[in-house]
Amino acid sequence: MADNDNRRRFKHFHKRLSELPFAPDFLDSLARVMADPESCLDERVLAWAKYFAWGNYREIAVRLTSNGAEMPLRQRNCAEDLAWLEAGARVEWLDAPDDVRSAELARLGVRALDKTAPSRAIRSNEMRGTIDSETGYDIRPTVSPKLRTPDEPSDDESQYKNFLAHFQVEHFQEWQELEVARSTVKRLNIVVLSSYREWRASRRNSTPSYKHPEALETSATTTAPEPVVNTPHAVVVPHENEAGPVLEEIQQHGPTTLKAATKLLADCRERFHEAAPDDVIVVIQRVAESFSRHAQPGRCFTQNCAGVLPNL
Repeated sequence: MADNDNRRRFKHFHKRLSELPFAPDFLDSLARVMADPESCLDERVLAWAKYFAWGNYREIAVRLTSNGAEMPLRQRNCAEDLAWLEAGARVEWLDAPDDVRSAELARLGVRALDKTAPSRAIRSNEMRGTIDSETGYDIRPTVSPKLRTPDEPSDDESQYKNFLAHFQVEHFQEWQELEVARSTVKRLNIVVLSSYREWRASRRNSTPSYKHPEALETSATTTAPEPVVNTPHAVVVPHENEAGPVLEEIQQHGPTTLKAATKLLADCRERFHEAAPDDVIVVIQRVAESFSRHAQPGRCFTQNCAGVLPNL
């Protein structure tokens, strides 16, 4: 009865695949490849996919339960099964119920392979066409892989897709970093867009000015009145004619100019607001008497008024 069921299942399976040419592979042969840690992981994963798909007369990898139900297998199951066989367990245990097999794995201390290893191997098989890539989480070995000659042309999109699949396998760590960076950029773009919308809304809600542009320009260019500063004494800036007597007195003691004399009178008034030319002349005469014969009092008065101011 079991043999008849298997023949019937195979006949339906072969018909679903358009009755393509089929050469059977012994399950023990596939199990030997799956269990060999020295074999290429890509080949071990492909043998596992064929074992649980075509070995069960199904298009995708499934595990048949005792009641005849089918449980689709995932990459996690592949990592557990390969580790189980690598540890030396019998292949019959692969068909045991999940709870029984998990308990036996724990008892023997068998740890599953790193889950990224089967993932990379499946991507590698997808890249070379031996496992279908458009099946979601299902793992389906390819019945008729497309053979591509080295010089066969392909479109740019297909080449780039194949390159990405290759890059994900060979540079898995960098690919993960790229995915994280893309996620960060996407999040920041959302933040920028949200801030822009808020900024634009605030500008639309602001009260516009209805004043005529010419009025705005006139009000902006109008000179504001200078503030009135209340000072106890207003400094009177001397005129050059008013500094004439001061110039004559300084010239008696040395060479100078009208500009220098005017500045000296202005400096004196800045400190003593009521200083008159005559007051400055008297002080100059008094200070000049204290200079030695070799000094140049005229130059001292005009370049530095320190000798005059303290005497006012």
